[in-house]
Amino acid sequence: VLAKELKSLGYTIEKTREDGLFEISGFKRDQIEAFSKRRVKIVEVMEELGLFGAKAAQAVTLGVRENKVPINREKLDEHWQDRIKDLDVDLSEIIDHSKKRVRDGIDLAITSDPAADSALNYAIKHLDERQSVFKEKDIIKTTLQYALGDLLINDVTDAITQMKASGQLVFLGDQQFQKLYTSDKILEQEQKIIEIMKKGKNEFDPIASHEVIDLYLDDLTNRAPQTKKPTQCQLKAIRFLGTSSDRIVGVQGYAGT
Repeated sequence: VLAKELKSLGYTIEKTREDGLFEISGFKRDQIEAFSKRRVKIVEVMEELGLFGAKAAQAVTLGVRENKVPINREKLDEHWQDRIKDLDVDLSEIIDHSKKRVRDGIDLAITSDPAADSALNYAIKHLDERQSVFKEKDIIKTTLQYALGDLLINDVTDAITQMKASGQLVFLGDQQFQKLYTSDKILEQEQKIIEIMKKGKNEFDPIASHEVIDLYLDDLTNRAPQTKKPTQCQLKAIRFLGTSSDRIVGVQGYAGT
């Protein structure tokens, strides 16, 4: 909403990160960093610890965040005005430029539905690279981050409704008060995998009989050191894989269990 309001006032904005963070155009990098002390501190700490990536930045941010204290707004405004003068920031030029853009009507038109569809398509493609099922709130968040001020939540929900009607977006139901979706392409892929699995049932001879597998597992357990003996779940998985006659089998569980 903030990005959209700034654009409606004539300011141009630049996306600085894929998660939707942005800056108002017209300021020099050293000016921005002078007003972003915490950001500078975060970068310094990450470089010192050899960290990188968004998750590491979030962790460091929590570490350097100071407790909020009561602020005298008048004194704070005076402080910022002094800082602006020291840094030779010409706010009037940026403000005048934004007013001129409003008068001229440059890039201030309401975004069209095709633009909303384009942003939503990007969001779904981005999400389905990482997961097969995604929450509606994540679809909306990613779409707005991509559009950066060109759309509001209502624009996105309208586009979601249209995409559901066309079949591109498939509603799976509600889970813990969250609406869940998948894409038509993912659904098609998973249906093909299921068909392959069905066709491959009982196509091959098992690797070994149940009796042979049981003997192998007993020997494996007896030979393993006391601290490294296989768990019952691991033994069950080996027994299942070794005695299955299916072309495709699956084992689900957490790593190391």
